[in-house]
Amino acid sequence: MVRFVGYMMLAVVVLMVFLSGLRVWSLMAMAEVGLQRPGAVTELTMMILCGVVIPIGIATLLLKK
Repeated sequence: MVRFVGYMMLAVVVLMVFLSGLRVWSLMAMAEVGLQRPGAVTELTMMILCGVVIPIGIATLLLKK
C-alpha cells in the first residue's frame, strides 16, 4: 500500500508539471496581447511548490525501501 501511494504521488507530480507548463503557456499568451493578471507568479510558484516539490519529497520517503 505504501508503494502504491508513492507511485500515485509521482503521478500527481507528472500531472502538476503538465498543468504548470500549461499555465506558463497561457500567461505568456496573455502577456503577448498586453494582459497582466495580478498574483499570477505567486499562483504559479505555489502550484510548483505544492504540486511538484512536496509530492516528490513524499514519494521519495515512501519509495525509499
